[in-house]
Amino acid sequence: MNKDKKTSDLVFSTGDLFYALQKVKISFSAVSSQGAMVHINDKFDFELDLQYSDLFASLVNNWAWLCQHSYVLTPIDVDIYFTYKPTINQKLNKRRC
Repeated sequence: MNKDKKTSDLVFSTGDLFYALQKVKISFSAVSSQGAMVHINDKFDFELDLQYSDLFASLVNNWAWLCQHSYVLTPIDVDIYFTYKPTINQKLNKRRC
């Protein structure tokens, strides 16, 4: 079992994870063929952004940014931990490659 911690940055650009997490750090530890321990870290906060192609997303984001800078909203550290275990199909597909 590999005890080295591997960390990557991950950016979601669409869908629910874009609105919920968006820019995260994800790390894997205890990686083996049986699975891995996963840690996702994010800060739930808002940056002023005028580059959204979706007017609704831009308005909501920038309203939340204004609320954050008016101390109505407070940035929150988010830590999600879980154990990933590959399914039998994922194990079989990996062997075929």
